[in-house]
Amino acid sequence: MPKLRKGKTTKQAVPEQCAWLHNIDDAIVAAAGPIAWGYARVSTDQQELALQVDALTAVGVRREHLIEETASGAKERPALAALLDRIRVGDSLIVWKVDRLGRNALEAVANAERLQAIGVRLVITTLGIDTATPAGKLVYGVLAQIAEFERAQMLERTHAGIAAARRRGVVIGRPKTLSPPRARNVSISMGVL
Repeated sequence: MPKLRKGKTTKQAVPEQCAWLHNIDDAIVAAAGPIAWGYARVSTDQQELALQVDALTAVGVRREHLIEETASGAKERPALAALLDRIRVGDSLIVWKVDRLGRNALEAVANAERLQAIGVRLVITTLGIDTATPAGKLVYGVLAQIAEFERAQMLERTHAGIAAARRRGVVIGRPKTLSPPRARNVSISMGVL
């Protein structure tokens, strides 16, 4: 049974930890039919996965299809990335809370859209979202609209901040590596001036 909870989460450890997901024989998976995958994550080794694991197994996730990971919400999640690469049309991904899908709302919605695009059913147990039902699709649609609004607000704040900084005389962009007199000397020595 694959358990990634106690493993390293560095980029070097990803192939070792998640290789089993990529090595599953596609013919065997196709013969077995759709798989209900579960994904549980905690941020530190001091936190327990028991609540999430219990919730996922209660809705039918088999232990051998339950991916457990310890990774900070602000960092990469190699087990989730490997699972998203492995999951196939007709499969289901079941998570306890929406924040298990990404580091922020935008990433969670992007992952949900990726799953929907390839025909994977998404279930979020605490919210009662099941994209296989009309109500689940409605709630998911609302979440997608909120994420789109958040994207637009972020862009608006960024543009306003840049404009305010320019009005104060702040130069935006990469700092110059050469002073103006030195840049002129280099240009002259290269024959540009």
